[in-house]
Amino acid sequence: MTFQFPTDSAGNLLTKPLAGWAIRRLAEIAVGLKVDYPRNQAELERGESQSIEFLLTPEQCLLLAEALSTAAKRITGGPLPSGTPIH
Repeated sequence: MTFQFPTDSAGNLLTKPLAGWAIRRLAEIAVGLKVDYPRNQAELERGESQSIEFLLTPEQCLLLAEALSTAAKRITGGPLPSGTPIH
């Protein structure tokens, strides 16, 4: 899956830094993921954040974990899983 980050009128990326997260098993059939992020620079400087919650299947968790690990290993130069295409 590819996507483009939103940009402002000057072409700067509009992103939110990750301030924290929490994970919880739900009824042994799903995983809850809460992601915390500041909405703007002022919230970041005050240490404030907003959150969004996701409900994931175990399969989604495994796929997300693998995708994040692969992306991080490409950046850090770590070993990639066997069969991973090089982009």
